[in-house]
Amino acid sequence: MKFKFKDTKVYWINMDHDVERRERMEKFLEDYSIDATRVSGVKADSVIVGCDKAHLKVFEQSPNENFIVLEDDSVPSEWFDIHTECEVDGADGLYLGLSLWARKEEISTSNERLKKARDMYSSVYANLTQDSFYKNSGPFLNIYPKHSSGTRQVTNMLGTHAIYYATKRMKDRAISALEETLSSKTPRYIDSIYAETLQKEQNIYALDKPLFYQTSSEAATKFTLSTHDNDCLTHLKEVYGLPV
Repeated sequence: MKFKFKDTKVYWINMDHDVERRERMEKFLEDYSIDATRVSGVKADSVIVGCDKAHLKVFEQSPNENFIVLEDDSVPSEWFDIHTECEVDGADGLYLGLSLWARKEEISTSNERLKKARDMYSSVYANLTQDSFYKNSGPFLNIYPKHSSGTRQVTNMLGTHAIYYATKRMKDRAISALEETLSSKTPRYIDSIYAETLQKEQNIYALDKPLFYQTSSEAATKFTLSTHDNDCLTHLKEVYGLPV
């Protein structure tokens, strides 16, 4: 199976009051003649609940497979190409956007500077909060070897601003995971849910060079997986002031 961006239906989420983002997204979609449907965001008591419900709202309208979901703070990167295509045989999903931020897990790296920086982040910044999400998230992205298709497996990456849903299995698991967290006493962010369920249970990959970055988190989403280590060190130095 081959993923072809220009031939894939796009659904994009946008709050009704956010006119600036809407106009920017509409211009992008029009410029490239992309087949896209806008889905109104969901107002809720918390951003977490609103975001989770908005993605469920997309799934009510989308087909069972072969579609893209964009959040309205997604912006085409310098690597964006409307003619992007790659083999996705065996893949349930493909991240078209990246994030340096990930859920914490055991990671082996030969980069001693990065290992030291991660330890420093954990000992300083993660201990400034009692929030379990932030205590267990940070610059911990696990980097896997690149496939011939130009993709890499992801197992703990945060960020849901641009995702291709290749299979019904991925859509169904996304729905069940989101419904489960929304029925709990403390609903959780969609990106952490995906990092801890879909990426662990299914075959989820990411483009080495993202098609989109996130305007609300540009410093953490505008990089390539091939240059991850250096980009992550730069981010930790410039944004967090770590002496890396």
